[in-house]
Amino acid sequence: MASYLDYINKARRHMGMSPLGATDLTNSNGTSLKWLAACEEAIREIHSSSTDWDFATPFVDASTSTGNSTLTQTSGQTTWNPQLIDDIWVVDTDNTLKAPLDMVTSKTGEILSRQMSTPGEPLFYYVVENTVKMIPAPDQVYSLRVYYQVELPDVTNATATGSISVNKDLEHALVTGISAYFRRDIGDPQWRDNEQLFFKRLKTAMKRNKLTAKKKGLRSFRFQSNPRSGRFLGR
Repeated sequence: MASYLDYINKARRHMGMSPLGATDLTNSNGTSLKWLAACEEAIREIHSSSTDWDFATPFVDASTSTGNSTLTQTSGQTTWNPQLIDDIWVVDTDNTLKAPLDMVTSKTGEILSRQMSTPGEPLFYYVVENTVKMIPAPDQVYSLRVYYQVELPDVTNATATGSISVNKDLEHALVTGISAYFRRDIGDPQWRDNEQLFFKRLKTAMKRNKLTAKKKGLRSFRFQSNPRSGRFLGR
């Protein structure tokens, strides 16, 4: 996996500049700060363009506990935010996706839990704060696959060199966005052309991701895309 610094350096190479090192960002000032700001704005534009930009690409495997309606995260695996779950599937013995659990609201979940008090194969799930509840409670151990959205960290000196998960289709757009906003901040008139190209590549990446998700057989997503405001954030 790459880091924000890696994408910043890709943008710098496209502009004929030498790469920055980790210490350049740790002791950031002047130009380095502009690169961090450009990266941050590109990431924010990506998130504001769509709340489901990663389209359930990442997943983790989990197991239920007999009689326990709470789904717990497997120790040692990548952690995920229950609020950003897109889909939960029961996995068959041959490791194929058997059946999806339908997501319901917490109020509906509480009603169904009382109505379906006999343990069995989970059919529904709901999220209460940071807890995932299954209905009915499992009558045995079931293998589950949890598809979730990646939550990228804010761009700061501390996070710039850490590994992040960015969809391959999105990488090219991100680098273009970083270039656009850096050019703008240094007064380069070419930034407008770069920004137009950024949003064009972002739109293409969205379409490709949706097609990939469809090929994987995932259901429609519960999050809807947000329209971009068209204004620069914080400006």
